[in-house]
Amino acid sequence: MKIVVVSGTYREGRKSHGVAVCLNRELLSLGYTTELVDLKAYNLPVLEYIYAKHPAPTEAMHKLHSIFDSADAFILVTPEYNGAPAASLKNSLDYFRKEYYRKVMGICTVSSGALGGMRAATSLQQMVLWYGGVPVSQMLTVPKVQNHFDEEGNLSDSEFKPNIDKFLESFLWLSDAVTVKRNS
Repeated sequence: MKIVVVSGTYREGRKSHGVAVCLNRELLSLGYTTELVDLKAYNLPVLEYIYAKHPAPTEAMHKLHSIFDSADAFILVTPEYNGAPAASLKNSLDYFRKEYYRKVMGICTVSSGALGGMRAATSLQQMVLWYGGVPVSQMLTVPKVQNHFDEEGNLSDSEFKPNIDKFLESFLWLSDAVTVKRNS
């Protein structure tokens, strides 16, 4: 099973990218094939046409289509900005749709505040349903992210590790089941 971990913001000083790196590392240690997609590296323009109908897709669009299409499951990592997921994540995801169909999508949100991006997480669950994906009910919200992870994605608070384990257990259980069914 191939899992794509999407780091969803372009901002300088972003804390969510370290969380994406950590989750990707955890999945690799469990023996899964992964790809970490840093949307900052793709810098897609504001959406005018979806990929399937774009008159002149860029190389970045072609590459993301290929990565997303080959994925069996996704983990979307985003900070909460003004009660919503990062606009860069929404913009990038909106280019595609059939690439997510019947694929499990886990949600991880972060914030520097006490709620861990809960409003962004619930909003993103609704988006996943619209895309035709299968949202995992267990989300990973990371409050006060600066207290749990360093810049390189290392967990600096060992007491937070059970939250990661519980999220990944739910995500992988559903991903394994849906992938088997989708491929049968």
